[in-house]
This record gives sequence, structure tokens and C-alpha cells, in this order.
Amino acid sequence: MDPATQRGFQEQVIAPVLDTLSLTEAMLSPLLLGAALGGGFCPWLEQGEGLGLYRLKEDWHHRLWDDFIAFRPELASRVRGLASQQGFLRAPHQELVGNIPYATAIAVCGLLRHRRYWPEKAVAGAMTRCWLGASGHTRDQWRRYRNAYALMLRQRQSLAVA
Repeated sequence: MDPATQRGFQEQVIAPVLDTLSLTEAMLSPLLLGAALGGGFCPWLEQGEGLGLYRLKEDWHHRLWDDFIAFRPELASRVRGLASQQGFLRAPHQELVGNIPYATAIAVCGLLRHRRYWPEKAVAGAMTRCWLGASGHTRDQWRRYRNAYALMLRQRQSLAVA
């Protein structure tokens, strides 16, 4: 994905979701962007590795709500506010596919649950470990996500130099 599209995704999707959730941590935006890139940046591909833009699994989504979000009423209210009214009640996991702001908020919650693993610096390997742990992905996806984070960081660096 070209840098302009990445910037647009950060400005039009990630930033508004973080604003809705009242979060300002700088590491969240690149972690989310790299995760979307690693997932193929296409929410409807069937790859058997999870649903939506971030390739999240249904059981992981369910556990995240039950074990983390439900115990944070303010966060739960804000995340639920991003879900569609009827769709969430009928098929909550489909929100990960058809509702990119909701899927992004859920990815953020996964990262918040694993905050202790956040990298201190934007380094591809550390960011990959963080995302894999936060999202429930296995080491089988290591190479794909590491390559996505490395590409994103290289593009950011070349933009900063230009």
C-alpha cells in the first residue's frame, strides 16, 4: 500500500476511532496500521485466519468482550457505539468484516489488554510480537506481519527524509 493510502487510513479511520475511545497513545496508530497491512488490508478475503481487516477470530473476539471490555463500562460503551445497532445483535462477529471502525476499536482493545507488551520504539520485530500476542495470532503469521511492519517503517522513514 502506498504511503498516501496509509496516511489516509490513519487519518480517516484510526485517528477518529482513537478519538472516540479517548486514547492518545502514539504507539497505537502504527501498531494498527501494520496489523491492517499484515492482514492484507482487505476485510473480506477468506484466508481462514480470521475475520476482517485485522484477521480476528470469532472466539478471540468473544473472549475479548467477556474477559476485558465488559469490565470497563466506559470503554464498552464507546466500542458498542461504533457497532451497528441491529447487525451487532444479530451477528456480532460480522461487524469485524463490514464495520471497519468497530473492527479497529476491537483491535485497539486487544492491544490495550496486552499493553505490557507494547514496544518502546517502532521496531518491526517488537511490533510484530506485540500484535501477535494482542490479537491471538500464532507464530505461523510471524513473517507476514513482520514484513508488513518493516515495510510501513521503511516508508515512514523515506517520507521523513524526503
